Amino acid sequence: MRCEVAREALSARVDGERETVPSARVDEHVAGCADCAQWYQALQRFTIPEIGEPLRVVRGDDGPDLVEMMLAARADAAAPPERGIENSSRTWWLMAGGAAFASGALAVSAVVTHGSMVTIGLFVAAMLVTVGLTVRARR
Repeated sequence: MRCEVAREALSARVDGERETVPSARVDEHVAGCADCAQWYQALQRFTIPEIGEPLRVVRGDDGPDLVEMMLAARADAAAPPERGIENSSRTWWLMAGGAAFASGALAVSAVVTHGSMVTIGLFVAAMLVTVGLTVRARR
């Protein structure tokens, strides 16, 4: 038996499909061919990256449904990370920009109103908020 034929049958065996040649002949070939025996052992140890468990043939209700496990693992891996207002640096930068704009508007207002104490107080508060938001955004 050629190695290609044996490996095709072994692959079908692992996949739970019908082998193209009798199993006994494939087993005889694997017993006498070190390359195919090594190839078959490697195939049996193959792991699915998303699951990290060895690939094995499961017939009937003998074990877990690997397809469902793979789909669930892939769905978890594909889900975008949750990003709330606490984690989004873009949000923090936008808030810092808004506070900086408010600080600028209050500075212009302080000049126009000849430095009223309320305007200057709001300007200082807006500057402190701007600095705080900028520091948070940089983390």
